[in-house]
Amino acid sequence: MNSPSKAPGPNPGTIERIALVGNPNVGKSVVFGWLTGQYVTVSNYPGTTVEVTQGNCKIGGRRRVIVDTPGINNLIPMSEDERVTRDILLEDGDIKVIQVGDAKNLRRGVMITLQLAEMEKSVVLVLNMADEAQERGISSDHERLSRVLGIPVLSTVATRRKGFDDLRRHRLAERLLSEVFELEESYMESSACQFEHILSPKVLDSVCTFLGHPPICPHGKPIPRGPCCARFKKEMEPLVRPLADLKPGEEGRVVFITPKSRSRLERLSALGLIPGSVVKLAQKHPSFVLEIGDTTLALDEEIVREIYVKKV
Repeated sequence: MNSPSKAPGPNPGTIERIALVGNPNVGKSVVFGWLTGQYVTVSNYPGTTVEVTQGNCKIGGRRRVIVDTPGINNLIPMSEDERVTRDILLEDGDIKVIQVGDAKNLRRGVMITLQLAEMEKSVVLVLNMADEAQERGISSDHERLSRVLGIPVLSTVATRRKGFDDLRRHRLAERLLSEVFELEESYMESSACQFEHILSPKVLDSVCTFLGHPPICPHGKPIPRGPCCARFKKEMEPLVRPLADLKPGEEGRVVFITPKSRSRLERLSALGLIPGSVVKLAQKHPSFVLEIGDTTLALDEEIVREIYVKKV
C-alpha cells in the first residue's frame, strides 16, 4: 500500500478543496454541516443527476471549499454515485480528503482508505458513531490504526457532537486566553487544558458569543460551530474587538482595557479612556487619532490595541 502523499501547501492565490468521502449512512453529511454551517451550495455534477453539496470552511486562516461527495462502497465505480466521487478525486490532483467511516464496520471503511492511498491522496480518517460501536462491544485502537495506515485517525459521535464539543471547548478557551488575557503562546496550551474544564455548555456558548463566534483558534485551526452559532454567519463581526479594528469614523464604547502596565492604565484613565466611555476613531495613519467628546488624542497602535470596544 502506498502511504498518502504529503502534498505541498496551497498556492496563496488558490482556494484549497477538501472532499468528504465515505460509505452511505455513516454521518458524512452531519460532519459536513459541522464544518460549513448553514450556507451551502447544492448542484448536479456536470452531465449527471447526482447532487454534490459544497460549503466554505476557514482552516489555518484560509478559506477552504468542503465538497460533500455521494456515499460510495468502492472507488472502482459500479454506480453513477461512485463514478462522480471518483471523478471529483481524479479531476483535482491537489484535493485533500476527510474520510468518514463507521466505527462499527471498520473493514468496510478501510477498503476505501486503501483505495485513497493508492490514489496518493492526503487523508484524515474519522470513525463516526463511536457510541454505537461501544454499545456493541466494538473498540478500535486508533493510535495503532493511525500508525498502520500512516494517516491521522479520529473518533466522533457527530450527531451528539462528541469529539467536536471537546475540541470546541479547548479552542474557545485558547481564543479567550489569547484575546482577553493576552497569554503568551508558550503557556496557552497547558492553560487552556486546565481552563476548559470550568466551561459548562451554557458558559461556553456565552464565551463563543462574547468572542463573536470565531471560526479559528489562535493557531489557525477551525473551531467547530455550536448551537449559538446557528443564527450567525461565520464571517460575523466580533461583539467586542480592539479599538484599532474600527474603521475611521466609527464609534465604540470601551468595554475593557488590557494595558501592559498600571501607569499606562492611569494615564489612559486621566485622558477619559475608561470602560463605558464612547470613542470615535478619527484616523489610523500616520498615527491613531481618537475623539472622546471634545478631546482629541493621538496614540500609538500598540496602546490602541489594548483598548477593547463594542461598536455603537
